[in-house]
Amino acid sequence: MVSNDDIIELIKWNPTSAAVLGQVANEVLLPEEQKFFVKHRTLSQFKAMLVDANEMTLVMPRGTGKTEKIHAYRSYRCCTRMPGARGGFVGQSYLKLFENIMPGLIKGWKDLGWQRNVDFWVKERPPKHLGIPEPYGETLDYSHAITTRSGAAMQLISQDRKGSANSMTLHWVQGDEKKLLDKNSIDTELRQANRGDTHLSYAHLPEFHSWLWTTDMPTDQDTMWVLEEEKAAHPERVQLLLDIQLDIYELFQKLLIAHESRRKGILEKIGRLQTYWDAIRRSTFFYHEPKGHDNMEGFGIKQILDLKRTLPSFVFFTSILNKRPFLTEHSFYPDLRDKLHCYDATDYKYVDDNLDKVLSDEGFLFDDCRKDADYNPHAPLAIGLDYGAVINTLSIGQTLHFDLKVINSMYVKHPERLKNLIFKFIDYYRFSKCKIVYYFYDHTAIATNASSDISYADEVTDIFKTNGWKVERCYIGHTPSPKKRFEDWGVSLKGGNDEIFRTIFNRGNNEYLLTAMRLAQIKQGAKGFEKDKTKERDLKIDQRETTHFTDSVDTLLVGCNKFLLNNKRIGFDVAT
Repeated sequence: MVSNDDIIELIKWNPTSAAVLGQVANEVLLPEEQKFFVKHRTLSQFKAMLVDANEMTLVMPRGTGKTEKIHAYRSYRCCTRMPGARGGFVGQSYLKLFENIMPGLIKGWKDLGWQRNVDFWVKERPPKHLGIPEPYGETLDYSHAITTRSGAAMQLISQDRKGSANSMTLHWVQGDEKKLLDKNSIDTELRQANRGDTHLSYAHLPEFHSWLWTTDMPTDQDTMWVLEEEKAAHPERVQLLLDIQLDIYELFQKLLIAHESRRKGILEKIGRLQTYWDAIRRSTFFYHEPKGHDNMEGFGIKQILDLKRTLPSFVFFTSILNKRPFLTEHSFYPDLRDKLHCYDATDYKYVDDNLDKVLSDEGFLFDDCRKDADYNPHAPLAIGLDYGAVINTLSIGQTLHFDLKVINSMYVKHPERLKNLIFKFIDYYRFSKCKIVYYFYDHTAIATNASSDISYADEVTDIFKTNGWKVERCYIGHTPSPKKRFEDWGVSLKGGNDEIFRTIFNRGNNEYLLTAMRLAQIKQGAKGFEKDKTKERDLKIDQRETTHFTDSVDTLLVGCNKFLLNNKRIGFDVAT
């Protein structure tokens, strides 16, 4: 039999039913004082709710309500239908979970009627006087969990803390940005955790041991495994689930105008269809990849156009329009692999101490070097730059043994100038205990021109000195040939050579740099092959995705190999 709660839940997602039932609620099953609000929903959000399969992977653009609408709804369902159950929300890092995911979840739960510290609690145990039981299983780490009035809880799981899901007992799993998660960890650690406990009273529900993954479009070879999941999906079952929901909806429409003598029969039909729906979705995998951005109304066309103007076109087409990427076969950095060369590094002592500020309304952001666990505040920083009128870019690294860690990268675009970029660096690293910079520069930084009698190198040096930094100027000479740089990067990315640093990248701090490296191509020039810089001259293309960023990191690698490898430290021009 369909309950009052089932109807309430249906109308939260169905504007037509909400409008009608809101007028005649007292004549159906609903209390007279019940209020209904028509909320904007996208086609993808409707599909996710109407299918609600046991396992779902949704590859959707940014700004389509993945967290606020889809994850909030699934977690709400799991917590209310499975009292005392224990779920897991998986993220690349706790920083991203609390900074990017939690605000959306909380907003989504509020839309569903939950209130914080009444229906759910973040990072704390519910008050004892409420008598809410502990969730089933091992002791809960409340500092990284959300608890609910039903006794169900959701543990936040960070993949950058190895083994964070080990020995856990989970009854459902959700996660965002699946493309950035470790597939092996999902297939082993999480699969081991999300199983068993079939004796529990809610083990028959489709939500039990369910999986919900969302992500925007994968953009490199190492993340294409997400798109391969489409082959394992069950489109026929998905269509059947949608057909059943349509039948249920039509029966509800009949219920609204049916004579009282017919209502019982209609409700019995709805109940049978609901039973079929539950049975089918228990064994269904739903893969969804909408074509284009399906939230134009909610996201706003102006916002879409603004993003088209401000985002690199590669990022815009993949993350906003959800187009599968074209991965070049003639890459200047063919050995670059996300899984091998990118890492996550968050200082969780600092983050944990300040998470409450992120969840408050203070507008606090982790936007300086204190959040970076790979940054050594007691060691110098090495920098390489690329200079230009349209964009100036900066790559930042530190070395450890035979590793060059590219810990950050920055840029400014016209009308901001080189000085603004250096000020940006100084502000980000204002908490450094060692204000020393190894400044690597080539012949392009020492010339002057008609508009200025000071070179780029002198300008950079003067700004650092004026702001209390010591600069060790390291002139690398003329930029090495494209062939030499291509070969050096091949050795660097493969590793194992004590004449060239192995280079690795902080994934979170180098989004545009990594995008530019993935898109950089080679072409045939007059003196052999070279880096293709054609796009630098096309100002219709966002210059963050062209080779400007790659030139700055080329300079960084060349400089580190020449001056810092094996503690060479020769030829410095020290400016204090």
